[in-house]
Amino acid sequence: MKYFLTLILFISFTTINAQSNNTKEVKEALDWMQGKIGGIKTSNYFDMGAMSKNYWKKYNYKIEYKASDCSLKIIETESYVEDRNSSRNDRETVNTYEFNLSDISSIISEDSSLHGQKQFKIKTFNTKKTIHKTSKGVYNQDTQVDELLIYYTELGDLKDQPERFIKAFTDAVKFCGGGKTEKY
Repeated sequence: MKYFLTLILFISFTTINAQSNNTKEVKEALDWMQGKIGGIKTSNYFDMGAMSKNYWKKYNYKIEYKASDCSLKIIETESYVEDRNSSRNDRETVNTYEFNLSDISSIISEDSSLHGQKQFKIKTFNTKKTIHKTSKGVYNQDTQVDELLIYYTELGDLKDQPERFIKAFTDAVKFCGGGKTEKY
C-alpha cells in the first residue's frame, strides 16, 4: 500500500510538472507570436472602373491568449474604405476567432484567392467547426467555422520568413495536444 501511494504521488507530481513546463513553452510561443502579428497585414486597392466606386480593403490582426488552458483569440479588423470623387464611406468589421489550440490540426502559408495576397490557413481536425467566430460591425454574426485565414501582403519583422510564424504556432499547438494526424 505504501509503494502504491508513493507511485500515485510520483505520477501526479510528474503530470503537474509536465503541464507547467508545457504552459511555459506555450506562453513563450504565443508571446513571440503576439509581438509579431501586429506587422502582419494586408492592404489592397480595388479599381472598379469609371462607373463604380473604388475602394481599399485592409486587414490588421491582434492576439490574446491564456496559456494555462491553451485558449487563443485572434482579432481581425477588416477596414473597407470606399472612395468616389473625394466622398468616402469608411466602415469596419471586427472578427474575433476563439478556439483551443488542441483543436487545431495544421497551419500553412499559401497564395490567397485575393489578387496579390498570401494567407496563413489554420485548420481544425476533419473540418470540425470548433473555431467560434464573432463579427461586429457592418454585419453582426455569431457562428462556428472550421478554418481561419490570416491574409497578408506585409509581414513586418518576418518579411522573408513566414515559416517562423508557422513554427511558433505549430509549437504552441503541439504543446497543447493538437496537431495530431487522424488516421481515418
